[in-house]
Amino acid sequence: MELALIVAFLFLVAFVFAFGQFSVLKKRIEELKTKLRSSTESQPPRVVQFDRNENLSEIGNYFNQLIEAYNTVLETNRNLEKRAGEVELYREKLRDLETNASQISLLTEVGQRITGSLELEQVLVTIFNYVQSSMSTSEMNLVYTERGALQAYSIAQGNSINDISAKAETELVKWVFGNGKPAIIQNADKDYHQFVQRPIVTSNGAKAQSVVAVPLISQQKVNGVLVIFGANENAFQQHHLDFIFSLASYLEVALDNAKVYALLDEEKDKSEKLLLNILPQTVAEELKTHGKAQAREFKNASILFTDFKGFTAASSTMTPTELVEELNAIFKGFDEICARNGVEKIKTIGDAYMAAVGVSDGGNENDDAAKNAEILANTALEMILFLKLRKLKNEQNGKLGFEMRAGIHSGPVVAGVVGLNKFQFDIWGDSVNTASRMESNGLVGELNISSTTQELLKNTDFGFEKREEIQVKGKGNMTMYLVKQPNSKRTKAAVDYILNRLQNELPDSLHYHSAQHTKQVIENALHIGQNEKISDAEMELLHIGAAYHDAGFMIKTQNHEALSCQIADATLPSFGFNENELAEIKKMIMATKIPQTPTTHLGQILCDSDLAYFGGDQYFEISGRLISELRANGLSITDAEWHSQQISFLQNHQFWTLFAKQAYSEKKDYWLNELMNI
Repeated sequence: MELALIVAFLFLVAFVFAFGQFSVLKKRIEELKTKLRSSTESQPPRVVQFDRNENLSEIGNYFNQLIEAYNTVLETNRNLEKRAGEVELYREKLRDLETNASQISLLTEVGQRITGSLELEQVLVTIFNYVQSSMSTSEMNLVYTERGALQAYSIAQGNSINDISAKAETELVKWVFGNGKPAIIQNADKDYHQFVQRPIVTSNGAKAQSVVAVPLISQQKVNGVLVIFGANENAFQQHHLDFIFSLASYLEVALDNAKVYALLDEEKDKSEKLLLNILPQTVAEELKTHGKAQAREFKNASILFTDFKGFTAASSTMTPTELVEELNAIFKGFDEICARNGVEKIKTIGDAYMAAVGVSDGGNENDDAAKNAEILANTALEMILFLKLRKLKNEQNGKLGFEMRAGIHSGPVVAGVVGLNKFQFDIWGDSVNTASRMESNGLVGELNISSTTQELLKNTDFGFEKREEIQVKGKGNMTMYLVKQPNSKRTKAAVDYILNRLQNELPDSLHYHSAQHTKQVIENALHIGQNEKISDAEMELLHIGAAYHDAGFMIKTQNHEALSCQIADATLPSFGFNENELAEIKKMIMATKIPQTPTTHLGQILCDSDLAYFGGDQYFEISGRLISELRANGLSITDAEWHSQQISFLQNHQFWTLFAKQAYSEKKDYWLNELMNI
């Protein structure tokens, strides 16, 4: 009985313990049942019921089964949580793949647009638009090398593109060029020190918040830098950087393409210019279009021939190289004169030069024969003056100079292209032969024309000197005329001529005695002359003297006044100035030699005009150009020495005319006082 009671008590204890544990586990199982509903519905949980007749071992078995089921549930839960983590990871990878696919698609589209364009500005707009659509940017710069020089462009909101080449070489750009690596700055205040010494700013001076600078590398060399400025800090995530680096690769290709295209375009232009140097434009276009050009008649042409005096004898004293160089320089000058006046160069034969007007268009029925003759006459006179001045320059430098004859005739010609391998445009006809006779029967340094051409020019401003009839081989007696510059326009023609020569032929080292200085002296002279109430004839000579007073600088800087007088002697007669007028002009020019010694009223006006800046508002600026010029031409002088010389010069200088004394003396005294107080 006692044993039975003990067994019953143990059974009760075990049952209570098992029932308590079961209650705890049952609550956990119920929580997990929701997560495992799909599996638990097919396998419903086992219901365990006990009665007092069952023995303790069976209760233990059930309890063990319950523990195993609990462990199974826990393991299943862990597996499910692990799978859920894996699923989320796969989802993130899928999102990354989708982003990458979208970015690849976008880059493909951008790449096609970039590499498909040869216009650099359009490429920049395309890149900037895509960059703006993908990230927060305020500005983009492109810096690249082109023929050894840095070119740079900036593009900002509104796609406005600005040339920033003058300030292209920033410290950041230098760093990227030097290291060949990208510079990534996410926080400008904190990060820029590792690349540069000063804060990074945009092209308009705004401080940058984030910056990416990527090298553009071609043939293992950094040829450019793409710089993108972020509007905020940390503006560039990794996928932004990947996108920018890919864009830089496309831009490298686009730059290479643009450079190749530019070279091709340049070579095409060279070919076009070379073709137009040989043929008139209409003929060149016809050859390019049809492969041939038909000969045609031009009824209103004017033809020019030039030839050098004593060329054969003179050339025997020169080496072949010297002779070719001199001919090349002269004919190059003639070519430039023809091109400027719209005259067609036909050819050169030895020392002879042939040109024409009215042979290079198709509408010769409507062509103006008189206008053609006037254009060619002006061109020939300009050539004569060009050669006179060149002869003077050569003689000053111990070289031989040539003189020439020139002749013009007007009439119908046939023009066309001859040859198969080396095209040559030429003209034929009796008018060509007659023009050649005008040259061979002309006078040195003069333009000789036929009566036919003179008839076309009679209503122009040209002057003419009729010559005695001349027996011409194959033509009989012919009346000819020497052409003179129109007196009514001689001053303007002479001034325009010398200013053009000064503009093109003065050395770059002349910072003070420039063409601009001569223009200013002319302006001063006309102003002073008007206030001094000189006559119109005197005003004309003063105008010429002011224009020519520094012409000698085209030959040498030393003794330039005397050389200016020689240039006046060589060229002004062609404009109709006589010996008496030349003498007055040369007195004016020589009076400007320091120390000034004017002996005439016109000389006094020119001297005051030349140094009017002593009493002007820009004394220090102009005197600075003068000392810069002196040093550039070999003068060794310190600032202190120059300062002392300026004081001495102003103290010893005087204005000569009443107007200049009244207008300039007070300001000159002011500058002298300023110098003495420095």
